[in-house]
Amino acid sequence: MTKIAALAQIATSALAAEQEYCRALVLSGGANMGAWEAGILWGLAEYSETKSDYYYDVTTGISAGAINTAGIAGFSPEELTESAQFLSDTWSSLYNKLIWQLWSGEGFIKGCLTEHGCLDDSPALAFLDGVLKGFPEGYKRRVTLASGNVNNGEFTTFDQTNTDFSELHQAALASGSIPGVFPPQLFKNAAFMDGGTIYDVNVISAVEQCMEIVDDESKIIIDIAICSPEKDPSYVP
Repeated sequence: MTKIAALAQIATSALAAEQEYCRALVLSGGANMGAWEAGILWGLAEYSETKSDYYYDVTTGISAGAINTAGIAGFSPEELTESAQFLSDTWSSLYNKLIWQLWSGEGFIKGCLTEHGCLDDSPALAFLDGVLKGFPEGYKRRVTLASGNVNNGEFTTFDQTNTDFSELHQAALASGSIPGVFPPQLFKNAAFMDGGTIYDVNVISAVEQCMEIVDDESKIIIDIAICSPEKDPSYVP
């Protein structure tokens, strides 16, 4: 275990004897609708009368939700306002060139035919790395990001115990590597694709991490944000 991960485990384990409840936030995938998730958190921070109800000890995310989870991993649960504003400001500042580019010397169609993804997302990896370098103290809460292992099809999770904070940007992008659009991320001796190809939300890891803080599942409170388009109620499959 790396030094940062070990320190994070020690710090979070210390909460077990102090807390009556564990609050968890579960964020789904949803591409650019991840901005909506950031908006939810901002609304809770700005307008809730009891902000402490949203001091999330654990956050889990898939795809866009994993990127948001990484974005608040360096904030403590009590830093709700600061983390929400940070996510909001970051999403507001994004534009395409920070996320993707056409493959060098190739147009879009040729990239789709000759590469492992139509678009080169190396700018996104560099962007996330730069963002997370702004948190030298590393993890300040429990987090789990999840991705699909291309090699064996397994649902793979990355958290504060098995992923150093300096690697978190790649774990986040691995969870958001939409097949066909972006190439798989080569990470920890495997290739990883969008976690939403397997599950769109990860409640199990939220419960497992909370059970390291409290002694009974009845003491776990989970809020889930799902970025799914509203369905036409008249539609019958």
